[in-house]
Parts: sequence; C-alpha cells; structure tokens
Amino acid sequence: MINKKIKFLLLICSLVSAHVYGITLEKGKTRSEVEKSLLKSIYQKYQTLPGYLYEISEGQYFSLSKTGNTIGVFNLLDENDVLSGWPLTPWPNAVRMKGEGTNWKVRHIIAGALGGDTTPVTDPNTMILSQEAYQLPAFKEFLGCLALTPLRYGDIDGDNTQELVLILDSDLVVFSPDQAKIIFSTRFADADELAPHEVASWFDGKESDVISQYVAESGVGNRLNAAFPATRSFAKIFLGDFNNDNKKDIVVWRKLYESRLKSDSTLGFQLEAELFVHYQLENGEYQLQTNEPAEDGEFPLDAVQQDQIKGWLTANNLTWQKGFPSKSECVGQEGQLIPEMHDALLNDPDVLK
Repeated sequence: MINKKIKFLLLICSLVSAHVYGITLEKGKTRSEVEKSLLKSIYQKYQTLPGYLYEISEGQYFSLSKTGNTIGVFNLLDENDVLSGWPLTPWPNAVRMKGEGTNWKVRHIIAGALGGDTTPVTDPNTMILSQEAYQLPAFKEFLGCLALTPLRYGDIDGDNTQELVLILDSDLVVFSPDQAKIIFSTRFADADELAPHEVASWFDGKESDVISQYVAESGVGNRLNAAFPATRSFAKIFLGDFNNDNKKDIVVWRKLYESRLKSDSTLGFQLEAELFVHYQLENGEYQLQTNEPAEDGEFPLDAVQQDQIKGWLTANNLTWQKGFPSKSECVGQEGQLIPEMHDALLNDPDVLK
C-alpha cells in the first residue's frame, strides 16, 4: 500500500442530513515519487512507464499517462497480465457558457478578421456543449497547484463506489473503473488574457489603443492586433441530493467576467453572466437535467429552473467559496483560498465571502 497516503478534502453538501461533511480522496504518486525498482518492474513487464501511479492493492495499480489522455491498469502479480486501459475522450455531457473563452462581445469581429463566423453573441450565459480535449497543463501551479497531482482515487459522492478523480489542466474529470467510462466532467477555469509584459510588447507606442485594464489574448496576432477586453471564467461544483429524490446530484455554478475599462474607478473585472447546471446520477453516470438542445446545439435556458438551482445553494448557505475547487495545495499556501478563483479584482461579493 502507499506509505503515508496524502489526502485532500473535498467538501460535499448533503441536503438529507443538512450538513457539510468531508470525503477524502487519496492522491496518486508522480513518477519521481515512485520507487525506481517498481518503475523498472512495470517497464520490464509492459514496456511503458506511467506518468502517475495509484496503488489499488499490493501489486495492482491505476496509472495516468504523462500526457494525461490515457488511464492504464497494471497487475504485477499476474504473470499473464497485459497492458490495458482506457483513452480519455471528451465527456459528451460537459457544458459551458457561450460567452466563455474569447471575449463574447467582440468574438464576431475577431472571427470576421480571421474568416470565421461573424454572428454576434447576444446571450453569453447560453449553455452549449463543451468538447475540449483533456491534457496536462504546462503551468501546473495554476489554480492552487491541484494539477501537480492529477491522479486521485476515492468515493466522491458517498454512493459506495470508487472513482478516479483527475485534475487535467483546468478540467475536473471523474472516471468510473467499474463502468470503464467518464461519469462526470467540467472545465473549472478559462481565460482570454495577455500578461502585462505581453500587452506592453504588442502595443508599444500604441498605448492609446488600450482602453481596458486587461487585454484579450485572442485580439492580437499577425492578422489582427486589437486591444479587446480580456475575459475570465470559473466554475465550482457542489454535491448532494438537492431535490430530495434520493438520487445523487451535482450542481455546477459558472461565472463569467470581463475586464473593466481604464476609465472605471473600480479595478479589475465585472461579472457578465452566471449559469447554474444540474446533473443527476442515473445508472451510474451523471446526466444533464435540462432541456434538449436546439438545432444549433444551444440549450435554451429556463429562468425558473435557474432560480430553483440557485435557490438550492442559497437555502443551504452554499457560497462560492464552499464549492470545489476552493483550497490551494501550493507549498506555503496549503488550505488557503485559490487566488485566481477568489481574486478581489473580480469584485463579485460571492467571490469575496
């Protein structure tokens, strides 16, 4: 078994018992943390090396590839065992707001300059399917260093089944080994923003073009060089039986922000849109509880349903800070709020409490 298993706390809300309780997930090991003799045994038997490894029991392991796109299974006790596993392809039930990513107010201008769709986005919180591929981040200290240990194992929702919980870039992916498939996934961060030194480089001598406090990365390049306002978006998840039907639920709370102008007396970003998404556990997988998508792939939002889902959180005093992810795992910041997701520059009262 893994020595001194490291654990982190995932806060789960239970409406049945009307309290918040903790469930621990065990962290896998990075390749540098795995004993060299074990890596040698795995390589000799399977002709491959894992990027990350979790010991299920003596001699039996789950692995995550170093690219973050494959789960493997090793059984060193079975001399006839061959390499097996599952590819990680985008979960078809993952959704996001249409306004996330490139600044929604000027996306049609950018697309037009690059030969794309010139239809303006009118409702940034419109829900659409999200099919981004999973990958490991290059900058793993982003969002509380969670991606430094992307492979975790445990029971996330108290249904007595064990899942692999993966932090891949800014995606949370829950994989069921029993069902050999992803049962839930959501992207919990996105940004379209240049670093300050990049702004200075792109607009040297043209500072008057920059009217927003933060500039969109998508607006600059060889074919377009415009200082559009930057956007940031984040998501938190909450688990419980929110509608009291004895079925597990996940609520995803999404927030979309846009940079304020330099002329604004307030520094930072302003909240542009929110989205509340309800999933329910059906036949071992979390199913989206919403209207069927229209022909264009967009989901028409039901204002009553949005208010109902938001009311579930409010009724149980579940603020933004109580959703997952919330706590940093970076060295020296353990247990503190993740800076990017609770930044005072976001100016949203729910972010600040």
